[in-house]
Amino acid sequence: RKKTPGLAGAGKLTANLAGRQAEEAELPSGQFRRRHHQDMDRQMDVVKTASNWARAEMISSTLFAVIGVLFMLVSLSLWQLGRTDMARAFVLPGLVAGGLLVVLGVGLFIPAQTRLGAIPAAYGADPGAFLNAEMARADKVLNDYRIAAFRVFPAIIALCALLIPFVDATAWRAALITAIAMFTVLIVIDGSANTRLKDYRQQLSAFDAAMRR
Repeated sequence: RKKTPGLAGAGKLTANLAGRQAEEAELPSGQFRRRHHQDMDRQMDVVKTASNWARAEMISSTLFAVIGVLFMLVSLSLWQLGRTDMARAFVLPGLVAGGLLVVLGVGLFIPAQTRLGAIPAAYGADPGAFLNAEMARADKVLNDYRIAAFRVFPAIIALCALLIPFVDATAWRAALITAIAMFTVLIVIDGSANTRLKDYRQQLSAFDAAMRR
């Protein structure tokens, strides 16, 4: 008769726990206490590191939203105070770019906030699975940064800059300049997040290696 995956996994977990308990029972009391303290310190370090990264994500998301609001405020100011056609041409592109940045910021902030609250429970339930999931997520985001922030966005900025001299309509010029400003913001914030994420990924690898010893 075939064992179900759930029963097999539970049996494996029970066997691992039993083996660990038997191993710890054979240790002198001083070594047992030292190992217990090391495990507790490692757990606190992992949870603290993951929580710090989630907070950094929330800060980056907040920056997107704040800069988006500034874009919209500048656009509204130009709508009220702009005296030239070129100044008024920035109103609509600025509102659109600001709205996109606000939506992006809020859309990234909420999942990061949810993940921050779930980190202690997720790590406590299965430390190995938590580390594997975090490393996989970090690798995916780093790959996204490599493609978007360091290839696609610079290409879009270069294209917009090349088109500006060949466009006579003020509306199109304003749209291209606003696009350059928006994608520059994305590159700066994502570039900073990319550096922090590389450090976080290295820390996760170190925690994983320590756990396997």
